[in-house]
Amino acid sequence: WAARLHRPCQVVVIDFGCATDPREQGHMRVGARHIRAPEVVLGLPWSFSADLWSLGCALNVLYTGERLFPVHGDMEHLAAMEHVLEARVPAEMGLRTAERIRAKGVVFDGSGRLEWPRRAPSRHLVQRVERMPTLGAQILPRHRELLELL
Repeated sequence: WAARLHRPCQVVVIDFGCATDPREQGHMRVGARHIRAPEVVLGLPWSFSADLWSLGCALNVLYTGERLFPVHGDMEHLAAMEHVLEARVPAEMGLRTAERIRAKGVVFDGSGRLEWPRRAPSRHLVQRVERMPTLGAQILPRHRELLELL
């Protein structure tokens, strides 16, 4: 990771065309998959905190040059969040997961814990998530303030 820090870069902010009014959420998914907040992935109501989550993911990309959550499906995404952040999806969120998201294979047990790896779509995805570096491992010790911010 450290080798990437020495390359100069320019940041360009684009794509304001996806801005939405939180009062008009409906069943809409917002944001690119790899920067979606847990509440968005779970089909729950969201607010500005989802934007802050996305900003944190974007800052990590700027720092490392890699997506924090390089995933393709919702169950894998939630498992990656738990692994990379070394914390579980809050049980109250798991218990309130939208039915349309559950219908797509996202499974929580009766206490709100993600059923991963037991209900993972494939062993390959389990291994992929297990190989993802934790957030703490991605940030150099001298940049711990960034880790606290993220």
